[in-house]
Amino acid sequence: MRVRRILDEINAAIADLDQIGQGLNGVLRIATSMFALHGALPKDLASLKNRFPGVELVFDTWPSLDIISATQRGEIDIGVFAASAPPEGLITRTYCSENVVLMIPKGHRLSGRESVDIQDLSEEDLLQLPSGTYIQQIMEEQGRRHGVRLHKSYRVGSLDAAVAITRAGHGLAIVPRSSWESLGPFQGLTITPLNPEWSRTKLLVGIKASQPTSSLAHRVFVELATQSDA
Repeated sequence: MRVRRILDEINAAIADLDQIGQGLNGVLRIATSMFALHGALPKDLASLKNRFPGVELVFDTWPSLDIISATQRGEIDIGVFAASAPPEGLITRTYCSENVVLMIPKGHRLSGRESVDIQDLSEEDLLQLPSGTYIQQIMEEQGRRHGVRLHKSYRVGSLDAAVAITRAGHGLAIVPRSSWESLGPFQGLTITPLNPEWSRTKLLVGIKASQPTSSLAHRVFVELATQSDA
């Protein structure tokens, strides 16, 4: 899968960095939402490792709700996740903003629209992302708010699968714009903006609020949050 290749590239880049120099030492457990890998995060993590070669990064991808819960329980040290507000028990900073868009076959009736709203999707089959992903939460919330019953087709766990199934005409996909911009365009497909009132979200970087400011997790959290502001 493309996400696994990205993870392998991150690990390879980390392994190849110069280990000479002084800095923080220890093991840091980081989890991020899958789609965060399509933005600046891999480069930022490699930059952190370059600055702190003594830090071993243990890295994985989970749905945002799972990342939040694991960070609250202390099972991971730093989480990068999508949320509309800072979760209870965590210290967070905005890592980046993100727009989600509708990925559709070229020539579809919704292509070329200035924007698409939730009501426009009532007769469409939408691909399901894994439970707990923020995109899935957005769509379910908007459906409830506007009384629109969304038709769900295949459940997919990766962008590759979403591209293949959408191209085959078995459903439409809601994806981050950064995924399209970094990995697309994809043959036979195009994107259409969604209503900006609800399609824009934030990726947050967070740690457990009880982490001491002198801890490895807190110090690297500050560095990562500073990089996101650059």
